[in-house]
Amino acid sequence: ECYRKGAEEGDEVSLCSLGLCYDNGTGVGKNMKVAVQLYIQAAYKGYPIAVYNLGNCYEYGEGVKVDKKEAAALYSQAADKGHVSAICSLGLCYSAGNGVEQDIGKAIELYKKAADLGNPLAMRNLGELGIYYIPCPLKQEQSLRQKEEEEEVKGEAGVPASTNMEEWTVDQVTAFISNMGLGPKSAEFAAKFGEAIVNGKELLSYTSVEDVMEEVDIPKKAARLILEQRDAYLAKVGGGGHATSPTYGASTPSSSRLSTSSCARMTEDSVFISLRFGEAMEEAKQLKAALQREGHDAYICDVAPGANIKEVVVRRLAAAKLVVIMGTKTYGAPGTVKFSSKQELE
Repeated sequence: ECYRKGAEEGDEVSLCSLGLCYDNGTGVGKNMKVAVQLYIQAAYKGYPIAVYNLGNCYEYGEGVKVDKKEAAALYSQAADKGHVSAICSLGLCYSAGNGVEQDIGKAIELYKKAADLGNPLAMRNLGELGIYYIPCPLKQEQSLRQKEEEEEVKGEAGVPASTNMEEWTVDQVTAFISNMGLGPKSAEFAAKFGEAIVNGKELLSYTSVEDVMEEVDIPKKAARLILEQRDAYLAKVGGGGHATSPTYGASTPSSSRLSTSSCARMTEDSVFISLRFGEAMEEAKQLKAALQREGHDAYICDVAPGANIKEVVVRRLAAAKLVVIMGTKTYGAPGTVKFSSKQELE
């Protein structure tokens, strides 16, 4: 509902987030046509994540007809705006000649650029081409420094000058949260931290959503997003004061809630869920939803049984760093279609 209200006000982040809800069936019925329309609106406002998501829709025919040329063009637009996954996807287009003229040299150039910005799939793609490449951490540092400088030019407090979060004042914490891009209520959430007199040391001390909500009057979802972005910032600056083992959903280690905050972000490009459609689709969707609640994602091939899915599955499997097998009773057994879980397993 928060995303819907923000979307009604024309906020591009809310439009894209609401599109993701329809894309994944999170909180609403899955409807790719609605998702595409929301992505288009956000993309028109220049939001790179929406441009990239729209490119995915055109590449795989989700909510629109497959159009490899349009997908490549959208990836190029998002890449120009610095979207790392789009840079890698555009490299894949040039590598395979999908929507553009095949150009392995251009693909390698894009893979290296994405790898320099921390994209693991780009490193894997370079390896498959027989190229041993060491990413340049200096470029990652320059990218972060440039972003910080841009915030200062805007005349906003932005990310505080000191990367040691423990030293931040209350004003610096509120400025940090205000610039997280949490939607139309970002300023309101930041003000709540100011009212609670939360400084950098206290922000670092939070280990769960409950810790935040005990001191700051904000919704659970906002608290979780703030903790995730806090840790993402700490990872980028190499620590700068370390948060204590956040779990984002439980106040004790005994909680059964999925906790993935300490690992690299999982995406649809890096995690593939393999299953028998008629036996484990609901469980696979629950796993995907649980990952999304922790800021991660995974790919489920939900093409109807009997459809020609081999090309999509083979490509996704080749790109995946992790394959999750939903090992039900007949998984891996010969099926009635040409390409089933047996062929996936092989």
